[in-house]
Amino acid sequence: MYKKKKQIYFFIFLIAFSLCDVIFSKEIENLHFIGTIIAIRNEKFYTAKLEKISKEEYKILRSENPILYSLNASSEISHCFKILHGYHYHKKHYLHLLEMPCKYKNLYPKIIEVGDKLYIQRETIKKTSSNNKLFPQNIKEKYPKIIIHPIDKKEMIYVPEDYLLYGQGIDPEDSSFNIFYYNWNLETVPKINAFYIDKYEVTNKEFLIFCLQTDYKCPEFLKSLKKEDWNKPFIYATYNDVKAYANWAKKEIPTEWEWELAAKGGFKEFLQKSKMYDKSIFPEFPSSIEHCNTLEHWEKEPEVIDVYKLKDINFRGIVGLCGNALEWTSSYFLPYPGHRFSKIEHQHLAGKFYRVLRGGAFYLPLEKAKVYKRIVGGNPDFKNDPIGGFRLILRTK
Repeated sequence: MYKKKKQIYFFIFLIAFSLCDVIFSKEIENLHFIGTIIAIRNEKFYTAKLEKISKEEYKILRSENPILYSLNASSEISHCFKILHGYHYHKKHYLHLLEMPCKYKNLYPKIIEVGDKLYIQRETIKKTSSNNKLFPQNIKEKYPKIIIHPIDKKEMIYVPEDYLLYGQGIDPEDSSFNIFYYNWNLETVPKINAFYIDKYEVTNKEFLIFCLQTDYKCPEFLKSLKKEDWNKPFIYATYNDVKAYANWAKKEIPTEWEWELAAKGGFKEFLQKSKMYDKSIFPEFPSSIEHCNTLEHWEKEPEVIDVYKLKDINFRGIVGLCGNALEWTSSYFLPYPGHRFSKIEHQHLAGKFYRVLRGGAFYLPLEKAKVYKRIVGGNPDFKNDPIGGFRLILRTK
């Protein structure tokens, strides 16, 4: 009798084990590979690069924020992740992930490592596609207004997607002339995707930290800098320096139109305030003129100011866009669409040889700090032209 009971219990155990195995198999079969963990920021914070994923699936990830999974060596779910932020860099999609409590983790403990693969449930993709939620209408932005970047620890301000009325429409001889400024339509006003931008310019201290962590060659004076100069903007950056810092921080150099949108705003934002499309509402300066650190500000020798002591805060909360340090952009010095340079000096510089800098500087007159003014950098080349400072962006698409 005892032997028979033992056989019955064993048989029940086998059935239960088989059912568990079937359930787990279905869970695993339901997973779709989307990418790999490429960096461990701290105990709970990770960065992943998306690989075998379509544009549609990426939009689903951004809009639906599903749970992601990693597997152990036995192809069993071991960890679960929540998406904190997604961004696009060099034609690749990346995600910042936060590890979250997972019902599988205690059963199959495993250390998360670089190279671990990430999966999403197939039903998430099918369900979202069938419900046509890829392009949601009238849904407010899901992005926080302020983030702290995990690598260089800089505070970043959110700039929502918008249409930009760029340049100016008064002086056709100036390189910033936009022939459509007073005759615009949706074909001539570019739509700029949302992004985050550094609240402050990159400082001497921050650039030195980058150099020390990467063995990048930086100016010798940074290593013996006085403490009172640590938080002044690094104004001796070549374009190659900016690219190197951006690659390290996993950020991007803004285009001049992205910079201008961050500084003065776009149609959508001002439409909410003024209830009408009024071209006169777009400012020439991103903040009050008296707060701009330009040449007129000084009776004696002009000086660059600590970024945390500047008072030119624009309506978004971004500091230092008017004077202080010139700021590199990724845009080449070319005439705007439909326009041709009339000045000989502009014609000689035009083409994919020089980049545009924005924002004016402490040693330049106020006129050069107007939000649309363009200054040329990269002479004689991007490696040997330490002309400006910089701030970087994170694109959300």
